[in-house]
Amino acid sequence: MSELLIGVDLGTSGTSGVLAQPDGEVLAAAEKDHEVSMPKPGWVEHDAEEDWWGGFVAVCSELLESAGDDDSVAAVCVSGIAPTLFPAGEDGRPLRPAILYGVDTRASEEVEELTEKYGNGKIIEVCGNPLTAGTDWSTISEVVEPDPKNREVYDELYPATRPMSHVLADIQTREEL
Repeated sequence: MSELLIGVDLGTSGTSGVLAQPDGEVLAAAEKDHEVSMPKPGWVEHDAEEDWWGGFVAVCSELLESAGDDDSVAAVCVSGIAPTLFPAGEDGRPLRPAILYGVDTRASEEVEELTEKYGNGKIIEVCGNPLTAGTDWSTISEVVEPDPKNREVYDELYPATRPMSHVLADIQTREEL
């Protein structure tokens, strides 16, 4: 009997993973592609359930087919795209599609306004980096402010989490694997 390790990466265009022995020998690899949604110009989103959880389950299922009957999984590691904004309710379920870091530009005007108001030097001093359209907090307010119906999403927001946190929480509560 062997204790095996699974490593999964939730990426922008797909999910990939490996099944490995503790010494690093890779026994199997798997991938599942997914699309990004672009509902408006400059908007780039993922469906957390379909893309992240669905990709995770598909990749792990394929990897586990390579494990022997006496093998067990000792650990699972999940990495993922960040800083992707994933608004979730208290139950961990998505309140809206996730907004992808760096490629979604819906908060560009707000970033320009804030940078002009506070100055890039002060922003870097406080935040450690200049603001970008993919910055979580600039994206939160850009989603909420222009559209009053989004205020409901913001009011229900519990943890605005990351892709890997969503999947790791689901591992403990779901039965798909």
